[in-house]
Amino acid sequence: MGSFEMERMLRQNAHEKAFEIQVLAQRMFEKQKNKMVIDGRKVLKHDQDERINQLNQDLNIKKSKKINAARLRKMEERDKCLKDIKTIMLGKLVEERENNRDRYLETIKNLILQSMIKLLEPSLLIMCREEDKDDIEAMIEDLQA
Repeated sequence: MGSFEMERMLRQNAHEKAFEIQVLAQRMFEKQKNKMVIDGRKVLKHDQDERINQLNQDLNIKKSKKINAARLRKMEERDKCLKDIKTIMLGKLVEERENNRDRYLETIKNLILQSMIKLLEPSLLIMCREEDKDDIEAMIEDLQA
């Protein structure tokens, strides 16, 4: 074997080794690239999930605020209606007191009786207007029976 053949064999061997190294390097590169892509996808997926969760929370908060605002409006409207009813009833009660005294006193008597039944107490303190005091004192015997 001549030096030329020896040199050719060494070159051939070097080329094969270089090719093997190149193939190994390409495989390692592909493997590393795939790993980085997978890790990047995981990070993106995690970020998207966090954003979706945050958006859902924000949506739920807005929804809850709207529901609470609607409840408050409803309560305010109900309160307004109750105040209106109270004003009307006070006007009717004053009118009843002045125009139909017997019916007014019968209503007072029924209210006191109802209170006595509800409270079930052995004694009861009745607070009334000064002008109704005599009429209510006259009712006490009927109410105690």
